[in-house]
Amino acid sequence: MALTEGQKVKLSIKINELKNEADSFEALAVADESMYAAAWQQYGSELAGPPASIQENRTKSQELRKKVEFLEMMMRWDSNLSIGKMQELISSEIRNIDARMKALEIKKADLRESLESLTYLKSVIGDEP
Repeated sequence: MALTEGQKVKLSIKINELKNEADSFEALAVADESMYAAAWQQYGSELAGPPASIQENRTKSQELRKKVEFLEMMMRWDSNLSIGKMQELISSEIRNIDARMKALEIKKADLRESLESLTYLKSVIGDEP
């Protein structure tokens, strides 16, 4: 997917917007941490714990940074694949992973059943020397 100059400009603008938004959420988390630290010095163990907003803001910041990483990768990537073809390839890979996960879940269940059977056998005949 060769990007046109106009598309590159749009991506650059969006990347900068997302970076700024991520920085804002991180700044909010840092500010909340500072306030909590000050409150901790004054009230100590009376506090219930750090505010949930710290983790929420960090999570939002991380999510935005992942989007930035993806868009930056797309800026660098130059290929003849269309977005539709890339979607097909990714969907296919997801289906393959799902199939492997299903096979592993079946194997996991079988192993648990074997472990339970061995535990039962051990309870019946006792420990081995």
